[in-house]
Amino acid sequence: LCCTMSFPLLFSWITIIIARLDNHAQAISSWSSGMDTYMSESWAVLSRMPQPSCVDIPRNFTLCHGIDYARMRLPNLVDHETLDEAVQQAAPWISLLRLNCHPDTQRFLCSLFAPVCLERAIYPCRSLCEAVKSGCEKRMQMYGFPWPEMLNCNKFPITNDMCIQPHENYQVNKSCTSCNQVGTYENILDHFCRSDLVLKVKLKSVSSNYIVVQKARSIKPRETETNLRQSDVELKLQLTENNENCPCSSAKAHRNKRYLAMAYHGRNGVLVLNLLLPWRKEKVQFKKALKMFRKLDCKTLGTQIRERARRERRKKLRAKAKAAAARLGLKIPNPR
Repeated sequence: LCCTMSFPLLFSWITIIIARLDNHAQAISSWSSGMDTYMSESWAVLSRMPQPSCVDIPRNFTLCHGIDYARMRLPNLVDHETLDEAVQQAAPWISLLRLNCHPDTQRFLCSLFAPVCLERAIYPCRSLCEAVKSGCEKRMQMYGFPWPEMLNCNKFPITNDMCIQPHENYQVNKSCTSCNQVGTYENILDHFCRSDLVLKVKLKSVSSNYIVVQKARSIKPRETETNLRQSDVELKLQLTENNENCPCSSAKAHRNKRYLAMAYHGRNGVLVLNLLLPWRKEKVQFKKALKMFRKLDCKTLGTQIRERARRERRKKLRAKAKAAAARLGLKIPNPR
């Protein structure tokens, strides 16, 4: 072919081949440069991503301080990257915890807001989420709190050894919840709104399925109370709707002391105990709840609970700001 091809034509072919090789080399160089830029930018993004770290759960992290462990992982499992953000976003859930709607409420919420400090993240099991949702969702809806999408139970793993499961021992004496209530402001007002009778009483006797009270004085507003004011008549209050046997530990001792008792009318007109607490007016939350009884509008209880939570949050933030300002020698004026 070389012998029969003219020199000008051969030269043209060689020029074309060299040009194509040069273009190919430039393309490879450009691709290589682009990959270098891409990898450089990717590593820069990865280096800016927050790496997991462990911090102490501070005292002002009210929702989770005092739980079974002392250190938590950041970022947490709801994408809060800083401790301040986690504390702030967890604050509205304190009211749900104080409603005492399920024994594992704190365990579930803190597994997300303050996950235990381990090398890898441990999520709550789906069964834990479903148990808390079953106990709390209706109570939340009653006061205008829908179950949020961020707590959608389908997001969590089916129960296995690598997720946080519900406590098993809570199944014991599950039916007798009336005697195992907490004296929080939210829980007392919640039961007040769900009870037909609210009484200050003395206990005469306690059995396995009912209590007998005397010296009962009604403290429910007139429009919803019975004719009971102050009476020596004894009242029998069943401990459960189905008259089941269960221990009432809060009523075993000090039977001559006063108690706050709340009850509702069950089937066949029987009175069923809804809540029993020792009468402890020296307790701040108990005292605040008592003051609210006469002016409480149960239709707006959810709004009142939310507003109280906001006030508490603002108060804490202001105290924190004042402390920081004092360290700098500054003074924050009081709000009018």
